[in-house]
Amino acid sequence: MHKQRMKKAAAEKHAKLNEQEIEISIFIENQNCFIIKILIKLFSNSVTSTKSRTLAKEREEF
Repeated sequence: MHKQRMKKAAAEKHAKLNEQEIEISIFIENQNCFIIKILIKLFSNSVTSTKSRTLAKEREEF
């Protein structure tokens, strides 16, 4: 009887650890998506500002 309780407790603990691992990996994925979004935004901003600078130079030359 005692062994069964120990096995059950171990199984419950294992299940809880798996749940926590899944939550952590989801959190990390969300953070990665957030970082990627920021990088895309920064990149698109720098491309836009480069384009506007190029246009401004072209206007000056013209």
